Amino acid sequence: MEVLLNNYIGIDVAKSKDETLWLLSHKSSRSINTQFVRENSVQLNPVLGFKDGEKVKVSSDHGEYIFEVECSEYLRDDTALITNNTIGINYLTPSVISEEGESACYQEVKVRVERV
Repeated sequence: MEVLLNNYIGIDVAKSKDETLWLLSHKSSRSINTQFVRENSVQLNPVLGFKDGEKVKVSSDHGEYIFEVECSEYLRDDTALITNNTIGINYLTPSVISEEGESACYQEVKVRVERV
């Protein structure tokens, strides 16, 4: 019944899938915010088809940057994890502060990932 309804109203279920990922960002365990060791990686679930060390362009409505992939099976397949001290993460986030805590809006951003 659902397939018939989708065909009737002209929706292609395969094309309507949201291919963006939620950007998650956390503090690095190897540095104090942006001091000392700077990361340049995006962590992705391997089911997305990317391999460790592969260069990818991560983009949002706010900008884009090139990162190196680190695969992690611990992540959901609808998320991209980039630590706060990573070079280039600020290109992906809006230039506004959150209403609560007056912090950068890292967690409200959807991103696209493509091979370079």
